[in-house]
Amino acid sequence: MQRAFGRTGCAEQSTIARTLQASTAETIDHRARVSWYDLKRYGQTPPQRYAERLWWVAGAGTPLPIGAQAEGSARPWRGRNRSTTGRQGLRWTARDDREMRHETLGRGKASAGPALQTALGALETRLGWPRERRQRLVLRWDGGFGTTEVLHGLRSRGYQGVAKSSHRGRGRQVRQSIQAWPPPSSPGRELAAVWPPHRGCRATRQWGMRTPKAKGGDQ
Repeated sequence: MQRAFGRTGCAEQSTIARTLQASTAETIDHRARVSWYDLKRYGQTPPQRYAERLWWVAGAGTPLPIGAQAEGSARPWRGRNRSTTGRQGLRWTARDDREMRHETLGRGKASAGPALQTALGALETRLGWPRERRQRLVLRWDGGFGTTEVLHGLRSRGYQGVAKSSHRGRGRQVRQSIQAWPPPSSPGRELAAVWPPHRGCRATRQWGMRTPKAKGGDQ
């Protein structure tokens, strides 16, 4: 990579670390402005023709392992690595060209909902997304973001979205309301439309999904 930029080498790791530690809030703000300028000038995402087709954007939270003494480090849920400390990263990526639109770094136990809304606010401001353009965007995010507050907030601002509801009690009600499950399109998983769907700030289409368990029953 250094040769690609006409260089024969790079600085030693400790020198780079000292440079980063000497950065101030003003330095970071200047760097952020340059990053947004590069995205708008050279990125593939901003010049897309939103009027011709829907544009899919995926949002996902990613655990970032880091030392226990680091600022904002905590021990959140990390699957099997429960003893690992770190922070949470929220990334928005365009599905078609895999271009990262925005990345937010949060504390280890930060709530996913506020982080998602803050990141979307930054995207709207920097990329100039009016309501007409937001109606052509389809956001897809993980189950951890599927709270009622987040879903209502995004729908009220004109976004379209695909998400999993994370409310267990509502899931049981959905299952009881489904009378018949049609044959599955993929082995071991059944999908059925929910009618009437759970009421929200705007009309939505909802489905119930169940998967058989290895020891009997389904989820």
